[in-house]
Amino acid sequence: MALSFEVRVGHAQTDGRKYIIEIFSDSIGVVGMNIYLASPGTDYNTLATRRATALESDLADNEVQRALTVDAGPVLRFQTGMQFLSRLRELYKNSKAEVVCRIATWITKRVQDGSVTQAQLRNAFGLTQAQWDALKLRMDALRDHLTAVDAAQGE
Repeated sequence: MALSFEVRVGHAQTDGRKYIIEIFSDSIGVVGMNIYLASPGTDYNTLATRRATALESDLADNEVQRALTVDAGPVLRFQTGMQFLSRLRELYKNSKAEVVCRIATWITKRVQDGSVTQAQLRNAFGLTQAQWDALKLRMDALRDHLTAVDAAQGE
């Protein structure tokens, strides 16, 4: 899902710097643009390559956040399904409290609706079947607790 980029170099300013426009796109269209003044001798292509790599990672991370936020199966444009699940796994591992509950809820719902299989998740989490079964029970409990909290109202 590599981004391509185009670097446009403007004419030199009085101090020798040049305006640089970096345009990043995938096979569907423009996904990002960066404009800056560069000093003489700047390697524009190296900078654009680094930015493209960082942008690809950010766009893939955003796909994970978007799927969790809208509580639906992922729409993948910047990564494969396995890359998505690996990112989701890292987020789950490094999160706390309500975020973990929301990810667990998302996972249990996606297994139920068929967006992802338990085998795919087990592989992404690097677990044996027994370990996955135990984690699934904990995720089910987290989902149920979050559902209760979300339904809570003052009296």
